[in-house]
Amino acid sequence: MLNRITAAQAVEAVLTAQRSGAPAAEVLRTLLSYLRGMIEADSAYIALREGRQLVIRVADGVDVGADGVTPIQLGVGIEGAAAQRAEPVVINSPHFYSGADDPIARDRTVFAALAYPLIARGEVIGVISARRFTPGRFGGADLWWVNILGGLATVVIENETARRAQERRAKQAEVLLDVVTQSGGAPEGMIQRIAEALNRDLGVDRVDVLMLDDEGRELRCLGVAGSEFACTDTMLRVPASGESPIATALRTGQPYAAPDLRRSPLRSVYPSAAGLSSALVAPITVAGSRRGVLLLAERGAGAFGPEDQALALVVAARVGMLVEEANLRQRQAQLERAEADARARQEFVGIVSHELKTPVAVIQAYTDLLLRRAERAGQDDANVDVLKRIGEQAERMLHMIEQMLELQRLEVGQIALEPADFDLAALTRRVAEAMNSI
Repeated sequence: MLNRITAAQAVEAVLTAQRSGAPAAEVLRTLLSYLRGMIEADSAYIALREGRQLVIRVADGVDVGADGVTPIQLGVGIEGAAAQRAEPVVINSPHFYSGADDPIARDRTVFAALAYPLIARGEVIGVISARRFTPGRFGGADLWWVNILGGLATVVIENETARRAQERRAKQAEVLLDVVTQSGGAPEGMIQRIAEALNRDLGVDRVDVLMLDDEGRELRCLGVAGSEFACTDTMLRVPASGESPIATALRTGQPYAAPDLRRSPLRSVYPSAAGLSSALVAPITVAGSRRGVLLLAERGAGAFGPEDQALALVVAARVGMLVEEANLRQRQAQLERAEADARARQEFVGIVSHELKTPVAVIQAYTDLLLRRAERAGQDDANVDVLKRIGEQAERMLHMIEQMLELQRLEVGQIALEPADFDLAALTRRVAEAMNSI
């Protein structure tokens, strides 16, 4: 009867702590404290599943240190076995349990140990575990109470997961708003601000935006946040060919998720990701062609879920649009410069043509005057012929100047072409005579 009252008190204490709005870690630590008293355990802790491993998040009766303890792989130890089998594991003999590899025992003799899987939505989300470092056994009643408090711990963890998911969705909305409002300016600056927003507002430990170089052989950094590297470092360059996850995402247009970087081929092609445990790669499309990738990385394993993939694809699409808009602005600027150059050239041709037309017209007028005087004076045919040729060339120059002016008016749309017949033989003779006189 005493145990049942103690259990009721434990449940009430945990529920009271949860209703008071205490942090989930504090609620779970209260739960573990009561659990230790109920089953007479020297230590108890909760390890949550992250990918293919269990990570101790809350402990009572033992100091896990600021950096925690080594993650427990699925299938390894009683915790890994309980998580993998989705059933409790109890060991009551030190002869059958070696504490040498135990993350909590730390070479102390373990007389009894148990691990109970925490199951939510049909999946193992973690393990609640306890140890006795003094002689004693864990019996069926102990396992029953672990089941009761383990179920309560599962509720607390699920509520905390839901709360964090809601907060994350709110932050995702803020990030999306920030991403959508980015416009104008150089793409490098806008993309850098997006990377910083993902790092700052969404809490992504590392963000990289990699774009293809002009030759299409290598992906180079265009924006980075949460890294000791700068975009100019060669460490932030990745080959665009081959079968690496980045090259595959770039080629297929499909995102790539690495819940455990230590077992992913991504690490071999992205050495600057040291110290990170999970990653997500989303392709970036520019004007219908895949030109880069958005890479998100976290220190925790299994950090990215379906919602994160969807967000990464949206952000990657926006990055592609920003690059495309920047390219369009660049082409527009080039077109405007070309049009300005054309206008300047037309103005120059117009000014030069008008300036040339006046002296040539004067030459032609004086030539006509001299020709009439020579004919009246009865000068020899040679002098008259020279004056005629000068007049013809002056007239030809005036015609060429007029053609230049017409071409200028044609370019600005101020004249329409009018087809006309001409004497090709006469034109040929005039050209030949002009060349013979040189």
